[in-house]
Amino acid sequence: MFSGKRVLASSQIKSIINQIVGAVRRRNQTQSSLAIIGIHQRGIPLAQRLKKELEKHVRTKVDFGTL
Repeated sequence: MFSGKRVLASSQIKSIINQIVGAVRRRNQTQSSLAIIGIHQRGIPLAQRLKKELEKHVRTKVDFGTL
């Protein structure tokens, strides 16, 4: 029986992160600042990866925080 959980390969996760980064860049082209917030527990590693990738592509510092 299917448990509802889907396991993704590393390459799939990287592709999804790149899609998110692209969407954030398109929607925030004129912003002078940007922040990523990770929600405890599983959201923090994802937010950290998004921050790292965004910093490669945007011309502003990406702040990071947790909830």
